[in-house]
Amino acid sequence: MTIECTIRFKNEPRAAIERALGSILLTTEADTAQGLMGGFFFKTDRSPTAILAAFEEDGFEFADFENIEFRTI
Repeated sequence: MTIECTIRFKNEPRAAIERALGSILLTTEADTAQGLMGGFFFKTDRSPTAILAAFEEDGFEFADFENIEFRTI
């Protein structure tokens, strides 16, 4: 199942976006990433739990996010 994940960051979004695109997203996900004001969205076959775990493993905290949305496409 493919989902679209939209992520917006609270603080220093440009640095957070670069960090996420460079280390958290898989290559296929990064290839589909589209920029938004303060964040980005991408398509993935990973579960929401797996996406959130990857951000947590990289040191992101819940307070870093303005919002996170998952939508089945």
